[in-house]
Amino acid sequence: MLGYRLFTELGGDRRHVQKLAREQWHAWLKSKNYNADALEFGPLVDLGAGGQGQLLELTPPDGSRSFRARLVENKPQGAWVTQLTVHVPQQEKRSPWLWLDIESPEGQYVAAPRVARSLLEVLEGRDEETRLASGPIKIGADDVGGVVELVWDPDRRGLLFVAGSDERLDVSNWHGYVEKLLKDTVGMAAAYVLDREATRRFNNAVGDLHAVAPWTLRTFRPGVEADDPVDAERHRVLGTDRIVRDSVQNLARMLGRRAREAVLEAPLPNSATRVDRAFERLIDEHLVAPLTEPVLPEPRQPAAVDTAVQQPDDDLRAAITVLKDAVGWTEITADKVRELTKFALAERQRADNQAAITARLRDYEERLSKAAAERDELRVQLDDSQLDQLIADEERVRAEARVAHLRRVLERSGRAVEAWSEPETDLTKARPADYEGLLDRIGQFTGVVFTGDPARVRELDQHDRAGAWAGKIWDVLATLDDYVQAKVAGECNSDVDGYLANTPAGYQNYFSRQRHARDESEDVRNNPKFHSARKLPIGDGTRVFMGAHFKIAQSGLISPRLHYYDDTAKSGKVYVGYIGRHLPTKKTN
Repeated sequence: MLGYRLFTELGGDRRHVQKLAREQWHAWLKSKNYNADALEFGPLVDLGAGGQGQLLELTPPDGSRSFRARLVENKPQGAWVTQLTVHVPQQEKRSPWLWLDIESPEGQYVAAPRVARSLLEVLEGRDEETRLASGPIKIGADDVGGVVELVWDPDRRGLLFVAGSDERLDVSNWHGYVEKLLKDTVGMAAAYVLDREATRRFNNAVGDLHAVAPWTLRTFRPGVEADDPVDAERHRVLGTDRIVRDSVQNLARMLGRRAREAVLEAPLPNSATRVDRAFERLIDEHLVAPLTEPVLPEPRQPAAVDTAVQQPDDDLRAAITVLKDAVGWTEITADKVRELTKFALAERQRADNQAAITARLRDYEERLSKAAAERDELRVQLDDSQLDQLIADEERVRAEARVAHLRRVLERSGRAVEAWSEPETDLTKARPADYEGLLDRIGQFTGVVFTGDPARVRELDQHDRAGAWAGKIWDVLATLDDYVQAKVAGECNSDVDGYLANTPAGYQNYFSRQRHARDESEDVRNNPKFHSARKLPIGDGTRVFMGAHFKIAQSGLISPRLHYYDDTAKSGKVYVGYIGRHLPTKKTN
């Protein structure tokens, strides 16, 4: 699984790019206790400690130069493959580039590697006009114009993190903290920390929609639209409250995942894919070539026999006899032994290459299988999304018809002003823009208590980048909260399903009853595995079966669900024990 990618054009003196990159690679291998000096161009060599390395070089007729270094680390959980490619075009007007990929076993998180930091410390990495440094760059008032240009840059591929400040805190301390928050984004995104005056000038230049408040960190995705309020929602803000309350580790992981998503989704330039194909062919040639060598060495004329061979002891005499019988030689000479040793080493290399070929084939098969499964799942998700959209459109049309009817009733009764007035906005129940915002505010409800695992909620972000599901989840929570208030006030005597069917006057229903299930199916209730997955916490150390749930969306095997327990009769609360992808059933299992 591709877990990390650094792709950057390189500025500076192009003559020394490859040399500097090889030096950093060599030093990095040594720091990992591998025998970096064993590397040579061409073959896959053993570096010790379960590692294998390879160096490759391309010098095509067009005058360009390309260098690739690979490290394969065989660990108990699977193989880790780190691959560095550096390309220097022949034309001076075209920039050299560097490409670093790390593939990890399924489910293994890849932190920003040390080799990426060291490469960016000696090489000038750039995403178009954006500098990719080994950490966030401090920006003063005189340089803030360049950051503004980077925000608007239509050709930028990766994320841009901008942190604001004011006079309340020393900007150096803030810079150090931002550096910790962004430690897992190194090589994948650019980052800038603005001082007080730079923050003021930046906000004046970009406008209120895209402003960065002091002591917040904003993520600017590629393709920023200056005056579009909808676009502004794409560029998420990590607020001061969240920064203070949450741990650096959690925030760093979250920001690291955000940067990875942007980089891994961005297509590579054509020049990179061409160079990659050439290197893949070269790797295959190096692996296959030893397999075509003759099985036995060419016969030679006997040379002078060493003294040690003329006067063998009993063990050596026996070994010589076995060797003569095995290869069909009538006599053993030093030259023949040397030739046989060379042949044995070639056979060992051949076996290693066969193993490497098998591993490459297995990797290709796994990738093809995974791509096919993802294609099938995406097809199902597309069908489900289209059905969801159809249902939503039908509900919208019915709602608009009801609004039009009520407006006509009000107009006929002489209340035309009220008919066309806008409702007061309750900011406490405004939809969050993403899952982090959802988790930040989930504790504000008085009647609903979330007892589930926040990690399951955050996982949905991988499948819902726009945050649409986060808004629907919020609608469910707000509906449940109003349900509790109606129960407490004695204005609702039914369960949640009854409340959705007949919502009392003055209370809100933000979610369709069609997406609510009072309980699970009999198959789920009677299956121990499925039943236990729905025994969820209610906050006092006990767990209860939560069959009642809301269907947030239909989207293949993900299809997020919210499971709850109605405890209004006892504690006056509704406990939400799970928010996340569909819990196991015969279909999802």
